[in-house]
Amino acid sequence: MSFRVKNNYYNQKDGLFIGSPTSPSFSEIFVQRLEEVSIYKMLHAPRIWYRKVDDTFTITKHDVNNTLEELSRINKQIEFTTEKEENGEINFLDCMCYRDQENKVQTKVYKKPTHTGQYGNYNSNQPYWVKISTIKTLVNRAKSICTTEKDFELELKYIKNIIKLNDFPSNVIDKVIHETLNNTHPNNGNKRDRNENEIMMHIPYERGISEKISRKAKRFGITTRFTKTKSLKSILNIEEYDKWSSTGVIYKVNCQDDCDKIYIVETCRTLEKRLKEHPADSKKLPSENRSGLSKHAIEV
Repeated sequence: MSFRVKNNYYNQKDGLFIGSPTSPSFSEIFVQRLEEVSIYKMLHAPRIWYRKVDDTFTITKHDVNNTLEELSRINKQIEFTTEKEENGEINFLDCMCYRDQENKVQTKVYKKPTHTGQYGNYNSNQPYWVKISTIKTLVNRAKSICTTEKDFELELKYIKNIIKLNDFPSNVIDKVIHETLNNTHPNNGNKRDRNENEIMMHIPYERGISEKISRKAKRFGITTRFTKTKSLKSILNIEEYDKWSSTGVIYKVNCQDDCDKIYIVETCRTLEKRLKEHPADSKKLPSENRSGLSKHAIEV
């Protein structure tokens, strides 16, 4: 496979192309084949091998170093590393696996040390169902991960406290948690089947205004869907930004002589064209037509 970066061409000798939509599928097929042919048939094969993409939870009766050494010999391009349990605990994805008093494996929700507890604020400009989806997601995660009632209750307590810090009212938190646990939360309309005769209206969401429009439209049998407004990334168009061919660029030029003078200005022409004009400015007559950069260059 070959690809181009600016004016340079590269041939990829091994692995998969980063960014290609087919790469994740091919890598998964490769690893599954690796497990089937090699890993499950190793001399020091683990008794349990649970994998999610490139993270694996294993339990083995063999020496870990022997298992790791045998894994490393399967394919030189794949590097395996190991992390052992400490004090009967080890994290896997968003689960904390630990041994209880009867030496049984239990799980609870794991949060990284860098976790800040910041979620979408209740006062943010988002539809109500988007805001409460955070609570529903956290509660459902706790239900699926926590294997003991004690850990589940502690996680619910944590969810209530951390969501309050994001300015959610207590009554909203309690209501959504109750409805989620009892699976009685009203359908927000996103997953239901659409009627062929249904009239659909898509409008940008603006808090306090879009809700009024939606209620009015419902009286006439019109279903409203809220769309996202433009993001800062799409407005700035960072990925496609080319400073040399862009206009309205503010640029800075440092004096190359022994002085601390700098030249800062905004150009209405492309940056590439404007920088090429500076050398020609020094030859302009009368001198009043010269740019500040050219005048300084002549003076020093």
